Amino acid sequence: MSPVELLTGQPAADLAQGDILFLGGLLTVLAVAGLMAAGWFAYRRARARLSPLRFRILLGLRLALCLLLGLMLGIPVLRLMQKRDGIYVAVLVDTSRSMSVADAGDAPRIEAARALLTGPDGLLAGLGERVRPVLYGFDDRLRRLAGPEALTAQGRATNLFRAVRDMDADLRGMPLAAAVLIGDGCRNAGGPEDEAASLLTQRGVPLYAIGVGSTTQPVDLEVIRVEAPKVVRRNTEVLARVAVRRSGFAQGFQLQVRRGDIALATIDVGPRPDGELELVTVPFTPDSDGAQTYSAVVATVEGERTDANNRRDFTIELNDDRLPVLYVEGSPRTEFRFMRQALFRDRDFRVVSILRLGKGNFYVQGAADGEGYLAQGFPTTREQLFAYQAVIIGSIEASYFSAEQLALLDEFVRVRGGGLLMLGGSSSFGQGGYAGTPLGKALPFSIATKDGPYRPGTFPPRLDDTAREHPLLRLTAEASRSRQLWDIAPPVIGVTPVGEPRLSAQRLIASDDRSVLLAAHSYGAGRVAAFTSSGSWYWRMSMPSDVGLHEKFWKQALRWLAVGARERLSVDVQSDLFARGAPVTIRATVLAKDLTPVNDARVVCTIANAAGTAEDLDMDWILREDGVYECTYVPADDGDYRIAVHVEGAEDRPVRSIFSINEPVAEFNDTMLKDERLRALATATGGAYAPAAAAQSELMPQLKRVLEAVQMQGVEPEDRPLWNMPIVLAMLLMLAGLEWALRRRWGLA
Repeated sequence: MSPVELLTGQPAADLAQGDILFLGGLLTVLAVAGLMAAGWFAYRRARARLSPLRFRILLGLRLALCLLLGLMLGIPVLRLMQKRDGIYVAVLVDTSRSMSVADAGDAPRIEAARALLTGPDGLLAGLGERVRPVLYGFDDRLRRLAGPEALTAQGRATNLFRAVRDMDADLRGMPLAAAVLIGDGCRNAGGPEDEAASLLTQRGVPLYAIGVGSTTQPVDLEVIRVEAPKVVRRNTEVLARVAVRRSGFAQGFQLQVRRGDIALATIDVGPRPDGELELVTVPFTPDSDGAQTYSAVVATVEGERTDANNRRDFTIELNDDRLPVLYVEGSPRTEFRFMRQALFRDRDFRVVSILRLGKGNFYVQGAADGEGYLAQGFPTTREQLFAYQAVIIGSIEASYFSAEQLALLDEFVRVRGGGLLMLGGSSSFGQGGYAGTPLGKALPFSIATKDGPYRPGTFPPRLDDTAREHPLLRLTAEASRSRQLWDIAPPVIGVTPVGEPRLSAQRLIASDDRSVLLAAHSYGAGRVAAFTSSGSWYWRMSMPSDVGLHEKFWKQALRWLAVGARERLSVDVQSDLFARGAPVTIRATVLAKDLTPVNDARVVCTIANAAGTAEDLDMDWILREDGVYECTYVPADDGDYRIAVHVEGAEDRPVRSIFSINEPVAEFNDTMLKDERLRALATATGGAYAPAAAAQSELMPQLKRVLEAVQMQGVEPEDRPLWNMPIVLAMLLMLAGLEWALRRRWGLA
């Protein structure tokens, strides 16, 4: 037994933790005052018989005795509050791949998180003996962990909402006092942070967030997104728009588009200020049939902390449908014969030509079954004209077309997204009476009847410097070879005078006398080009057949013109890449033959996974958008998923697309520590935020106060009497005995 316990009858630890109270309250004060007053009056009469010093000694002993008796009458007790056992603290550690970034000092973030938890000064040890921490790792799912050594940064995505929801369910019914979150706040792919905070707030659990990592973006090249058409025709050049963000450096870099290990295009990007978003257009031609995965890849630069975000995959499917082209010509001229031959030999095109032989007499070539109406001339309805994606107008006067047909041509480009090409000739442009017509207004330059007659002669083609890289003029996949071909191109025969290009247009080819030979622009949803000569056939006649300038040019021109043409059935997936378990929304747009929306179709989406297992999903009209149908699919496994959408009862073939479940780079996009996100989440729950370096000094004291408050909730106090302490009885006897002895010695009764 310790000396303290021997004197007081109470363990020293209990005396240190407990509070001493007087249950007597006011009675204690009255008792002390009354006894001390009685002692004073008892000694007043003896004052004259004692010296001042002896009087003060005896009075002091009497007052001390009265004070001690008064305190004992006040019912002194030792009040002890026994803390609750078994309260829980949830510790959630982000284990997604962004936690592998090595910017927590010189260590990866996951190691910094592990260090916060381990050791005698670690967070787990500092919570107290009566607190039970439950350790979780979370990324796209939540897992209980046996200890900090099990923490690894391998998760594909961070789903904070799911982590909080599943933790809440796992500890349901248990006394959860607080939650601690350790992470970098990067890329929350789940529900909004405020919903996660709401779950904790409803339960009355504050969240204490600890941020690991740097708030400064490290030296990094990051491919943020790639925009490219999902479906293109064979041999069609694609323009991939790649968004690249550079951080921490300003020098240039190299960007490639690849299929596997095959580089299809390479672009050298020049220096730019640090932190700027670079939008790089990369022209390339897909080289493999079917739906294939391509990659936009930037070369790693010196000092990059990670190159996992230097690549972004996207999918393109080559469509083997033949591009439908309608060509109307006013007379059997040489340009018509050579152009039709160039396009007819290529299986990528379906060319239907209408050649006027005389009034009301037409010669139609290439028409399919059901296109017998062309024997009467140019189409007269939306359904008939919109079956094509490009229209070529040769040397034929505007009066050949009715006002309704001219308006229909304007709508074909502006609304349907088709491509329109007008060729030069004696009955074209201003000389053909197109000035002031809807078709004249759609042309890329101004025209007037006073522009002058068709001019014979030779006109060497000269590419404008700003037009050399224009995709319409690209004759080969290799840009330098394409420029060489244009440098040796022979002249064209004849030119039709026109006005200056419109502000929206670009002059692509001119002659030595600055006459416009080729101009193009976007018009509404489609594109319009105008070639003012009727003698491009001379390219075919004056160059070796293996060069193929004439054929390559017109094929490329029509592919470029028709790129925006709307399909009757199209499918769209909002991304090419998804994390496992993320819902994938698939949309389809269904149009009638005249391209008006259809709202009563039965649309079916067939989805096949990498193993070939297929599932049919009905797509429902979404009501808020005409002709748009939608379904949602949740993939369970990694790999490529192929989509085929068809309309029951329709003649059109299914439209296909592809998406992948494998998004390892997403976690490395924008890898800075998002301290404001973590701070907002913690504050919303009544908790607090601190960076890792300040967690022990700033967060732990707050957390311990919360835990102590929770431990005391509902606890009944234990009161132990103190009046009978051995030291109190000893002091009473000592004071009384000493006073009695002194009184006898100094002659008092």
